[in-house]
Amino acid sequence: YTREALELRVERRLTSGVSLKSGFTWSRTLNDLYRGYPSNPRDLRAERGPAYYTPAREFFLNYIVELPFGRGGKLLRNPGGCLQALIGGWRFSGVTHIQDGVPFDVSLPGDSNNDGLSKDRPDRLGSGRLDPAARSINSWFAVADFAEPPAYSFGNSGRNILVGPAYQNWDVSLIKQTRFADGQMVEFRVELFNAFNHVNFDLPYSVFGTSSFGEIFGARRAREIELALRYSF
Repeated sequence: YTREALELRVERRLTSGVSLKSGFTWSRTLNDLYRGYPSNPRDLRAERGPAYYTPAREFFLNYIVELPFGRGGKLLRNPGGCLQALIGGWRFSGVTHIQDGVPFDVSLPGDSNNDGLSKDRPDRLGSGRLDPAARSINSWFAVADFAEPPAYSFGNSGRNILVGPAYQNWDVSLIKQTRFADGQMVEFRVELFNAFNHVNFDLPYSVFGTSSFGEIFGARRAREIELALRYSF
């Protein structure tokens, strides 16, 4: 297991109504085994490659912004009771996560070399990669760059040589708290998960020799909106 990384972190505690925590990681992680056994246990050097589920670049941002209106804020500091109930107690927050695609394998169906183990890989005739402009859900990588190896032999395709679709997600929420003199409080919350409805595709189907080889069939959740009302006393 080898990992080389550049990590940057920025954190600001709640000051002037703003709190945030952000980070960026640029890394390269290599290993020769993931969950179980290698494709070729007699040649672990050939198994060495990018680790599963480790994007090269990853960014996250968590933030809270208390809107500066009403009592305790910088604007309209002394509103009347009705106006305070309307403009005070608003807070905006969110979580942003953006990353490169993760590495994945191309494999053969079953035990093609008859060694008693699955996870066999094909021969690779080219890079296997397509130009980003040429990729689509119907053809994510160059399927013609792979071939079935001779009988009872190991393919020369490396481990995790391809990279899947990138990921981008924005969750945001808007919260309104109305407090009463006797300690009671009403909180109204609007939450948007995947707020911009960005399509985050799953990994392509990567079993060589099948009709779906190189195609993408699924995606992560679409935008969801949740409303909540809470009364505290």
